[in-house]
Amino acid sequence: MDIFDRYAPFIQDYIYSHDWHSLRAVQNAAGDAIFHTNKNVLLCASTASGKTEAAFFPILTLLEEDPPASVGVLYIAPLKALINDQYERLTEICEESDIVVTRWHGDAPATAKRKLLKKPRGILQITPESLEALMLRKHMEIPSLFHDLRFIVIDELAADFLNVGSLRGSIIPKFDGGKEVWRLSMEHFYNQAPQAGEGEDEEEVHALEAPSDKAPFASDPGMGYIFEHTRGRKCLIFTNSREECESVCQNLRQYCEANHEPDRFLIHHGNN
Repeated sequence: MDIFDRYAPFIQDYIYSHDWHSLRAVQNAAGDAIFHTNKNVLLCASTASGKTEAAFFPILTLLEEDPPASVGVLYIAPLKALINDQYERLTEICEESDIVVTRWHGDAPATAKRKLLKKPRGILQITPESLEALMLRKHMEIPSLFHDLRFIVIDELAADFLNVGSLRGSIIPKFDGGKEVWRLSMEHFYNQAPQAGEGEDEEEVHALEAPSDKAPFASDPGMGYIFEHTRGRKCLIFTNSREECESVCQNLRQYCEANHEPDRFLIHHGNN
């Protein structure tokens, strides 16, 4: 049976509504492994290859067909930023189903946590630190939370660790991802130095208008380039340090504010 035909109707509707022409190789391979074996599954694919959908489309299908009596999926990720990103994606996927997605970390809403404790269900997204704290501080709640747990999804894990203590064995689906085409471009930006005797201070020298004419804002041309070229796209912005990551993100958020656009920049690093 084709993997798409095996998906729950709300998953198929999601795929149609997002104009997918076909499933990716990793999604077909993951669906075959999850639907047709009871082994642990490790998915290895490049960034933005569709691994999240590859894992969750079959998992959500199985949850829809046989709803668990507690939290059905425990999703563990090392970073709050990663959980927040996946939360938005999974919530959109599950919009037409009865599957609830709850995120649990230090910055997550307390109201959603209380609702989950009162009525455990759906998907719980959590960091390792928060999971440890949950088990220590809410140990009396653990049986009701996880007594019908079906799947544990761990982001960023090696096969050797996955096999430890498990009698199921593990499978790493093999697939041909096809030929990938990479396009590379490079842009250079220079800060204008003050002319001798002009006496401008540093802020005046580097003051430039924002790329949009909606609202002027002081910044450098590199920030303006990033702001314009990330609009309407999924992008990763790399910096040289965590401190610079904070600064760049703040500058880009100010660009959003100055141009009356919603904030679209999230920090993703080891301190978050």
